[in-house]
This record gives sequence, structure tokens and C-alpha cells, in this order.
Amino acid sequence: MPTTAAMTGLTVSSLGRATGRVGPPSRRTADGRVLAAQSSPACRTVFTRRCQGGPRGPHRDGPETTGSWPRAPTTSTTKGPVDPMRSLFHEELETLSDELVELSRLSARALERATRALLGADLELAEQVISEDEQIDALRRDLDNRAIDAIARQQPVATDLRQLVTTLRMSADLERCGDLARHVAKLARLRYPVCAVSGELTDVFAQMSEHAQAMCLRSGEIVSAQDASGAAELQQQDDTMDRLHREVFRILLEPEWDGGTQAAIDATLLSRYYERFADHAVSVAIRVVYLVTGVWMDEQEAASRDHLGGGGVPRAGI
Repeated sequence: MPTTAAMTGLTVSSLGRATGRVGPPSRRTADGRVLAAQSSPACRTVFTRRCQGGPRGPHRDGPETTGSWPRAPTTSTTKGPVDPMRSLFHEELETLSDELVELSRLSARALERATRALLGADLELAEQVISEDEQIDALRRDLDNRAIDAIARQQPVATDLRQLVTTLRMSADLERCGDLARHVAKLARLRYPVCAVSGELTDVFAQMSEHAQAMCLRSGEIVSAQDASGAAELQQQDDTMDRLHREVFRILLEPEWDGGTQAAIDATLLSRYYERFADHAVSVAIRVVYLVTGVWMDEQEAASRDHLGGGGVPRAGI
């Protein structure tokens, strides 16, 4: 009796050609029966895999796995080239930060020299402080021009924009510190050859100058490191300056004061100069908090008080 393959007219080879699959060759006997030829183990393995839906070709990377397709090659995740314009922009931001640090150093140095001229009645030193204030003004103008140019060219957002905006404010604070040092030098020149400060006030103003210089230098370090925690440190130091400021008025209001009206007015102005110098240093640090966090320090304090149920009105900015 003819086999099923003979009745249908299909052989394993013809079935493979019809379906696109490759099978082992077949042969026919003398009485017309179709017999499948014995194939090698390798042929049977490939034939079986292909019938099971396996890969349509031999592996080139290693032995085939039954019923599995080769994995797609891993895509490289390396970053593309860095935008040179962005690199230049960030270099410009670093330059602005360095100039702010230099501005703080120059202002602190100006106050130190102005105080020496004040307490020592040194006219020449006072004149130098007054004339060198132009260097501080020129640095501030250059810094502001750079910041405005960067805003116009780069159109920054987020932290970059905050850094440029706060740079403009901080440069104004530090330049004002230089102006206050110049005021001290001008008063020393005005009273020459007499020393504008004498007696118990001499020690008080020496301490105020020392604290103000340290605070100004520290503000530059806070800007360079973008240290948001430095503002609290400077505010504590500012409490010392406020105490010394009140000490000046205590001395002036004592019945034993015999320095006269002119000396009292000079001491009042000088105390105000030193106290405001320190306030501007604190202001710089507070702006660094905004730069790093995006929130003004006074708003953080108000939110903290509300969270604790204390309420209250935020302290006005400096």
C-alpha cells in the first residue's frame, strides 16, 4: 500500500523546498516506495531547530541555542562631544566667582589700611586708600559688564541664571564695602594732624575693624565654595559687631564723656561705617544661600517658624 507521502506526492525534500526549510535528502525504492535517507546528526540538529522556529542561519559567534534568536548587539551609551560654548560659559562663571573673591580681598585690605590711618593719624596712608578705591570700582564695573554680557549671549536658566543675578548684587555689596573703607580714610584725612579717635574708643574701633575684615574675607570664601551654611556663621559674627556698635554709643552717652560734640559725631559716623561694612558681608553670604537653594534665607526661616507654630514676620533683607 502506498505511503502517505507517496499519495500526496510530497517528499521531505519537496516539503522543505515548499516551506523554505532545508531537510535531509530522500530516495525511492524499486517498488515505488519513498524512503527518507539517513542524514548526519548535524543535519538532523539543524533541521529540528529550524522546524522549531530557531535561528535561520548558523551562529558565527558560537554554538547555536535551540529555539533562540541571537541577541541584538549592545548599543554604546557614551556621551557625545561637549559643547564648546557651554564650556566657555562655565569658565566665565568661574571667572566671575574669582573676581568676587578678589573684590572681597581688596575691600578688606582697604579697611585695614584705613583703620591704621585713622588710629595713627597717617595722612599718606589715608590718601592711598582713597585713591586706590578706584581699583575696586573698576573691578566691580568689569564684573558687572561680564555678567550682563553672559546673560545676553547665553540666556541662562535655573542655577546659572541665579548665579549671574546674584553676582550683580554681590558685586554691589562688596564695592560698597570699599566705599565705606574710603569714608574711614576720608575722616582720618579730615582730622589730620589730630587723631579722630582717642581714649576708650580706640580699642573699640580696632576690634570693629578686625571683625569686619574677617567677615569680608569669609564672605569671599563662602562665594568661592558656594557654602550655604556660611551665612549662619557670619550672622553670629555680625552679632558681635552689633554689640561693639552699641558699646560706642554707651561710651558717648556716659556722663564722663568729655570729648566734645565734634568727636562724638565722628565716633557715631565711624561706628556706622564699620557696622554697615559687616552688614554687607552678611548680605553676600545670604545671597549665596539663594544661589545654592533657590530660596531666600528669610523665607526659609519663616517657613521653619510656621512649621513649629511660631508664626512671625520674616526679617527684612539687608
